[in-house]
Amino acid sequence: MKILIFGNGEIIDYGQIQTQINEIFKPEYIICCDGGAKHCIESGLMPDVILGDMDSIDDNHAGIYKEKGIAFETHPKEKDISDMALGLMKAIEQGASDVILAGAVGSRFDHSLSNMGLLYKCLSLGINAWIIDENSRTTLVNKSLTLKGEKDRALSLLPFSKTVTVTGTGLRESVENTELAWGATLGVYTAIAEDEASITVDEGVLTVVILRNTVGERFDQRLANMSLLCKGLSLGVNVWVKDGNNRITLIDKKLVLKGEKGRTVSFIPFSETVKGITAEGFHYPITNGELSWGDTLGVSNVCVNHQASVTVSEGWLAVVIAEGDIGEIS
Repeated sequence: MKILIFGNGEIIDYGQIQTQINEIFKPEYIICCDGGAKHCIESGLMPDVILGDMDSIDDNHAGIYKEKGIAFETHPKEKDISDMALGLMKAIEQGASDVILAGAVGSRFDHSLSNMGLLYKCLSLGINAWIIDENSRTTLVNKSLTLKGEKDRALSLLPFSKTVTVTGTGLRESVENTELAWGATLGVYTAIAEDEASITVDEGVLTVVILRNTVGERFDQRLANMSLLCKGLSLGVNVWVKDGNNRITLIDKKLVLKGEKGRTVSFIPFSETVKGITAEGFHYPITNGELSWGDTLGVSNVCVNHQASVTVSEGWLAVVIAEGDIGEIS
């Protein structure tokens, strides 16, 4: 079954979203995750179900959908999973073969990065899945991907796993047994040169971003910036990526945060599995925990002390802080 899932991320140009959906597939089942309900109706579509903790859907949209008899599945606010992950679980229950995640990226980069993990969960289950925004669509590949009718569109190839070996045909630049690695390269930026192109992965997992528009904010560039953090971590340098809403860093040992009380802090597994996670001074403390790609347990924690810390014993953990001053890494 071909399933469309709307999250509560940012969408401005609904016409572009409609075009993206139509180019990939006609959905047979539509799921709205909480506030994603507004994106669905603005895109000229009607959901089959609305689910989540219902903390972001407004009364107007909720009333419209209830009048039309749309099913609501309300979940508690205190839960170990994001609303988008709940939506994917519902899609899997419905027998999804293909999934589109819309409203999955935006100013909350912790959610954007976490949703990349949901793409990996789909990949591991053999589900074809894409994240779409107005300017691009993104998928993960561990075997092969054939692209048809995309000639002249720009394309970014980025390592999702620590290393990945990729070969591409029908591309502007030669890509043959090219190894991409965290921190070593920012990836390959090229274009599709033929009516049909293919990408083959010999080892690892590859992020593929097809660009419809290279002007404005680009999801591939935000993902590529994570490679800079990898480079810093490998050299033992304290590196942060900052934008107007977030500060992001990677840790493999310990991070101490000072003066961040009340801030939203998210912990996202950057390597396939992160072990020995201990977070102290947070609303949801973690003791010797473990997170893997696709887990959303670490999203939207809150710092409750003037000093807090997070420690890992194995793997690389992305820490995303909403605004505020930079902490200290040890």
